[in-house]
Amino acid sequence: MFALQLLVGLVSAYRYEGPRVNEEAARAEAEALGAAVKSAAGGKLLAENGDVVRILSTRSKPHLVETLRHYKEIHGRGLEEDLGGHGREEETTALLLEAVLCLAAPAKYFSQVRQRTTMIRGRRIILMNME
Repeated sequence: MFALQLLVGLVSAYRYEGPRVNEEAARAEAEALGAAVKSAAGGKLLAENGDVVRILSTRSKPHLVETLRHYKEIHGRGLEEDLGGHGREEETTALLLEAVLCLAAPAKYFSQVRQRTTMIRGRRIILMNME
């Protein structure tokens, strides 16, 4: 159910796409994400926290980048590092991690995806970029 909520939210038309970032909101959302990750470490499912879906699905990319910067500043580690430690809900965590990476750093994310998909039977296929 969480995956469906997140995916529908990510493709909805309600995302603000402007360049403006509300610093106070970004900091508050970084703290909310930290609380969600902390509660997941305590046994509560990360997917049960509605703030996570709301933040990832409604905020602009510049706002998300700023939120992730505040998260790292507040918690001393990046959100992607903290998401890597929740084995209990691996599928949900993997989905969240993919969404965060794709939204915050699309070029880096797609580069990693391309690298993963070009590995076949231990040999790397060299792809040429036609630009």
